[in-house]
Amino acid sequence: MYLVISRYFLKLIVPLSIFTVTFFLQLKLGADASLFPLYMLAIAGLSWELGLYGAIGAVVVSTGLWVTSMIKLHEVYSSDYIIYYNAGARTAAFIMVAYFILMFRRVVEQHRRRMESTRALLNVCHGCGSLQGSDGHWIKLEELGAVANRQVNECPSCRSVVTDRKAR
Repeated sequence: MYLVISRYFLKLIVPLSIFTVTFFLQLKLGADASLFPLYMLAIAGLSWELGLYGAIGAVVVSTGLWVTSMIKLHEVYSSDYIIYYNAGARTAAFIMVAYFILMFRRVVEQHRRRMESTRALLNVCHGCGSLQGSDGHWIKLEELGAVANRQVNECPSCRSVVTDRKAR
């Protein structure tokens, strides 16, 4: 139980510490060095670990910290609205990072579910990873590499989708 809690907090503490370090480093270096890409690391971490709500929270916190650092640095722009324009541009970049991480996470989860359902259909030796064939014989994993070069089989509906794409 303790190990599970500590791993969970570790996964949250790292992105939150990136927020803090980036904010104070930005105050130390001034407005000449833009450190807003470092916020994207925290956004990626929280988006991956917490999903949509973590992504939204990370984007809001990142934008807020960036605007706060520019206000504290007394950054003077040619017009008053420029800081909000810059904040909007950074927010758009933050949203894109969060969106792509969420999309990637979704694809990984889909592949993980497919792999689990495939494992349910196959008998796999937990010791060496050999597979039991339909005839009852066990096939070593190394021997399956030679089989990997054979033609890919697809169901009729998938085959029609692929041929439709090639026709375009």
